[in-house]
Amino acid sequence: MVLAVKDEVAQVVSTPCTKQHFDKFEDSENVPENIVALIQPSGFEEQRAPKMTPMYHLIKMASEREARGETTYNLAAGNPKIEPPREILESMKNLCSATLEEKACGLFKYTHPAGLIQLRKNIAEEVGKWQGVPDLSEDHIIMTPGAQSAIVSVYEALLQPGDHACVQTPFYPAYETAAKLWKAETKHIDFLETNFDVDMESLRQISKSSGKKLRVIALCSPSNPSGKILSNETISRIAALAREHSQRYGRDVWLLMDYTYR
Repeated sequence: MVLAVKDEVAQVVSTPCTKQHFDKFEDSENVPENIVALIQPSGFEEQRAPKMTPMYHLIKMASEREARGETTYNLAAGNPKIEPPREILESMKNLCSATLEEKACGLFKYTHPAGLIQLRKNIAEEVGKWQGVPDLSEDHIIMTPGAQSAIVSVYEALLQPGDHACVQTPFYPAYETAAKLWKAETKHIDFLETNFDVDMESLRQISKSSGKKLRVIALCSPSNPSGKILSNETISRIAALAREHSQRYGRDVWLLMDYTYR
């Protein structure tokens, strides 16, 4: 059972659970206010789990319909239909084989807190070429178990209670959930109905109304869920607005770029 908690990350609980744990919360009125999600474990008949996140409900609904053989297009999570490239699978197979033959040691043990050093070096080299930053090193790279963990970590580092983080719409729900964890507020940047591009006028209005509270502008390209790829021109305009805002209010506004589906 996972209890996702609003107030302090230290209160997030992950523990083995039994049916008795859910009996405690069989009536939604008994659920403590700071618990925002209950994820049901397997092994016993479904119990009521109040205050589940909307994404959990959508994924659950889609899974049930798929199990019944219904044609389902699940846009609740960015789950690719294609498998990883064959080269990746072969590399994984070779690593496991080497471990079985005791030719590779330590592969399945705890590693550097920021991730495997050689892997981070390789990523730094690749990203450095792509972004035109030749001096990027492994010290600039931190590995996380998925994008959601990265979003939560970045928001923890940047946001204070009452800050504003704005995100392009439509957006991946984890952005808003992460902001709530740190008692920050999410502002929604409108999109142009013609092509899902960022509405710059909407962003300017957020900049004006948020003032010093604005701290993060989060962009996803290709977008989850619209698939919109932001042009370099659009990103440059948003970056220029962020710089201008930072200078006007004397507080840095960070541009968070999510390239999960690049």
